[in-house]
Amino acid sequence: MARMGPAFDRSRFGFLVFFAGLLLALLPAEGLMTSEDAASESLRLTLSWAIPGAIGLYTVASGAPIYNESNLLKLLIGWALTLYSLSTMISVWSPDIDMIGKTVSSGLGLLSALIIYLYSIRITESISSGDSVTKPLEGDEIKHISDILLSNLVDMEAKE
Repeated sequence: MARMGPAFDRSRFGFLVFFAGLLLALLPAEGLMTSEDAASESLRLTLSWAIPGAIGLYTVASGAPIYNESNLLKLLIGWALTLYSLSTMISVWSPDIDMIGKTVSSGLGLLSALIIYLYSIRITESISSGDSVTKPLEGDEIKHISDILLSNLVDMEAKE
């Protein structure tokens, strides 16, 4: 996120655009069709528990023990936000039997796809050997890369 424009420049407006879109999603919408209104309401209900949950999990991760030193206050606040988010999610969800079946089957499908993906990475990495040596760059490749690096260094010096 926040990568806009040329590859060597970062825009200061990327996060602002993200938060503006999030704010527009939270504002009540007028004149929407029935399906769009239902999607908007569903998004608002989801964000009501997803935002505290994400903040809580981030806080728990930042307060977790690193080299046997933990931040107890961050852990308590993070777990409180996470538990609040979980309780809000369950109260908003109100599942029926059909929805629970679809959710479980979707979760199993996602889990099996993840396992297959990770297993294929393991197989691929075990088959390929790291002994092969790449060929050195040819003269025109060296010149091309040098020109790119030199142009970026000149641009950086000009900005300073």
